[in-house]
Order: sequence, then C-alpha cells, then structure tokens
Amino acid sequence: MAEVIETRPICKQQDRYIGWPTVASAPDGTIHAVFSGDRDAHVCPFGKNYLMSSQDGGLTWTEPRIVNNTPLDDRDAGLCVLPDGTLVMSWFTSYYYRSYEVNWSGYRKAKKILSWAEWEKMIKKITPDDLDRWTPYVKGAAPEDAGKWANAWKELDCESSVAYDERFPASTRRLGYWTRRSHDGGQSWDRPTLSPVSAPHGPNCLPDGRLIYIGVDSIWSGKLGIAVSPDQGLTWKTMATVSGQVRHDGVDGYLCEPHVVCAPSGRLVGLARHQAALPGEHRFLW
Repeated sequence: MAEVIETRPICKQQDRYIGWPTVASAPDGTIHAVFSGDRDAHVCPFGKNYLMSSQDGGLTWTEPRIVNNTPLDDRDAGLCVLPDGTLVMSWFTSYYYRSYEVNWSGYRKAKKILSWAEWEKMIKKITPDDLDRWTPYVKGAAPEDAGKWANAWKELDCESSVAYDERFPASTRRLGYWTRRSHDGGQSWDRPTLSPVSAPHGPNCLPDGRLIYIGVDSIWSGKLGIAVSPDQGLTWKTMATVSGQVRHDGVDGYLCEPHVVCAPSGRLVGLARHQAALPGEHRFLW
C-alpha cells in the first residue's frame, strides 16, 4: 500500500464547486492537472475546464488557466500525455434548462446556489456562432421544419419529456463529447474534435501510439463503448461495445465512469463505477 507523505490543496475557488480532476505526467517531468471549476454546484450551466502544472513534483503549481469556457457546461476534464509530450484533453458539454437536477432540493440543502433566473441569463448568451462551433452536427432545426423539431430529442438519445423545451432552439440541446490537443505544454490548444464516447478521465495511450478510450456511448444507451484513435483523437473508430447493465445482490444497476490502462504485458485493464440503489458496502468497482 502506498504511503501518503503529505496532502495539500493546490487550488481553491471561494464559494465555488470544483470537480472531476485528472492528473498526468509529461516526459519532461512536468505534472499537469485538469478539472472543471468555477461551478455553482455539481450540476449547473457554468462549468469551465482548467489546467494547472507543476515542475517540482507537485510542491508548487501554476495558477489555473482556462482551457474551455463554452456557453454550455464544460464538465469532467480528462487528460492523457503522449510520448512526444502532446497533451490530449477530453471533456463533455452539457446543457441544463429546468431539468430535475437543477431543481432538485438536495442541492439547495447542501449549499446556496443561484436561482434559475440567474442560470437562464447565462444560457441566453448562447449565440448562433457559439452553436456553429460547439454543436456543428445538429444545426438549424428551424421552427417551420416541424419534422426536425418533433424528432430532435431522438438525436440526443433522450426522452422527449427531458429533451424538449420550446423556449430554446433544438440545436442547443446536443450533448457533445470532445477532445483537443496542446503541443506546447498547455499554452495553446487546437480546435476541439468530437469523440464517440465519454468518461471523466479520458483516453489512454497504447504502446503503438494509438489512443484507447472507454466510456459511455450515449446518455441512455446502457452501453460502454471502446474506441481507438490513430491520430491523437482527431478521428476515432469504435471497436466494440460492452453492456453496462449489471445485477448484483438482486438489484439492477449500471456501469459508468470507466477508465482503461495498458499494462506492460500489453493486457488492457479497465474499471468502471457500479451505480445502483445499494448500500455502500455492496457497491464495487467492476
């Protein structure tokens, strides 16, 4: 078992929520950490993705630098460092509008969060240019095109009662999975590209230089997808899917938030979170 020598905070954002960090080490010894911060709560529209770096083994860190601040919620930042030092960052964008998560009283009991009116101000700042950049493959469901509006929820793999809100155009409702790359240690980043799967800590590197990524392949599909990229996440091929539905101690559940690594032998080892209505002692990583 590892010995914990010291624990210290490396970032605090007063009265804000920080979540889903990932850490990775570069060939030159630099340690990079990414996370979603400046949030109102676990679920809100305001998340941004940040990067911090340390060149002394984690003793001191740079100030957080914003990598992604789209008009949507930028969540679950993952990070992979390739052998040549390229950083591959993954995340997904979400969009909330009067959803049950936003109004769930549990969040309001846990801490004070902004009202829906304040959240709506942020959401209404989304412009056509934003949509063209961040939702490029679900565009222009014009009001006169009744068919597109009626079927927009199907493009989300969501139930229509959740996905439909007449106040906002259909093109804002696309949940996107993304990666982007930095070739200069996080100083600059290329244009985001779409990924077929998503998981909090992103892809990993195989010995031959390809990326392997295991994650949910859509919000409600109940499956985990395994995708491989030969070009640092610019393009992907889904190699297989695995059922995420599991039954344990007589209770149905599902697997989510997976991650995979390649052992020195070449064997791939993956773990996934088991989500079910079970007491904590009956939940495991699978």
